[in-house]
Amino acid sequence: MKDVLAAAGEPPMTACTKNDDNEYALLPITPPVAPCPVGAATNTLDIDSHKGLPPWLSIDERRCLRLAIVHALHNKTITWKAPVTVFTQMKLTLQDKQLPAHSARNIVKVVLRARPTYQGKRAFDNVKIEVEEERGRIRRYFGKCLTFFQDDNKDMFIGVRWFETPDRDETHLIDPIVKLAELKLSPVASTRSYGIMPIQSIVNGALIIRVKDQYWAFQSPREQAEYLQNKY
Repeated sequence: MKDVLAAAGEPPMTACTKNDDNEYALLPITPPVAPCPVGAATNTLDIDSHKGLPPWLSIDERRCLRLAIVHALHNKTITWKAPVTVFTQMKLTLQDKQLPAHSARNIVKVVLRARPTYQGKRAFDNVKIEVEEERGRIRRYFGKCLTFFQDDNKDMFIGVRWFETPDRDETHLIDPIVKLAELKLSPVASTRSYGIMPIQSIVNGALIIRVKDQYWAFQSPREQAEYLQNKY
């Protein structure tokens, strides 16, 4: 069947459970869609006049995020074409790597939000992002979504505030009692605490629970093993 569909130029299909009676049906694999903004724009970004970033971000957050943008453009870690529009919600598809690559549920539609509340609930989502470092090494970091950008070419970018290990102690990555990765938000007034990344750098969303000033990242066993390997 797979070869017949490929010859006909049709999308692949996969078997999955249809109902509680153990009936099966062939369902098409959901194709990825390009990331796109959701809802009304916050503003048009104006770096020179310090305008356009969401007003609910603190002065330190807006100042450092603006400097992170300037540094990223200067170092050419990102390139975008003005005008750039600021959004607080973005829709994209992510791969659920817990499922087989041929699964119909492998591609999941997600809406990420970067706003104080949504329908009465806290709505600053968190993500896991791949970053290329020196000598081409790829490492993964957790980040808090602060805002989303779309340039005149319709390319999307994300502004994040990075999480880090407590006191940067990378020998204490997994708490021995709760068995979760312990994190803290990077210093609010440091430009290094912020990043501007292409949307394609997002690996997946991240479930991070805050307890007072501590943050705990929930990960599957496979993700936790990757996290430990990534750090050393």
